[in-house]
Amino acid sequence: MLNSYTSVFLRKTFIVTNRSAIGSVTLEAAIDDGFIIWLNGVEIARTNMPSGFVPYNGRALASATEPVPIQSFVIPNGGTLLLDGTNVLSAQCFNWDPTSSDFGFMAGLSSVRNDTPSILTQPQDQVVALGALRHFARRRMAILRCFSNGYSMTTVSEAPRTPRLF
Repeated sequence: MLNSYTSVFLRKTFIVTNRSAIGSVTLEAAIDDGFIIWLNGVEIARTNMPSGFVPYNGRALASATEPVPIQSFVIPNGGTLLLDGTNVLSAQCFNWDPTSSDFGFMAGLSSVRNDTPSILTQPQDQVVALGALRHFARRRMAILRCFSNGYSMTTVSEAPRTPRLF
């Protein structure tokens, strides 16, 4: 880059096998001097760069102070930006000055498993008093088990004819 150009374009493909299990996504990145990062074509982070479109010969706003810190960007809807199959993380990285003798960039994505349980509601016409028994018309029910470290959900194809309420 020295005395030639101020930016480089980088991309990394990766595979996702169960997009629905991914909640938020976190990008951790460090740069000397600035970057714009996209996940599958959607901008998810920008550091030390002007807003809007930046051309290939653009520059970072200022020289980064060293040592360069690792920054975290939490993308709450990151799971919705991912695809089952091949995904692309892209970065356009910039130096502040074409005569700069240094450049550095590193980035990584991590995700949080989407463990938000579905809200299960009982039909209003099937209200049962505490301790009473009731026959439900449906033969299929979801069972939600709560544990101190999370939950598990199971679907039972045949519900008991006389379910007990605990």
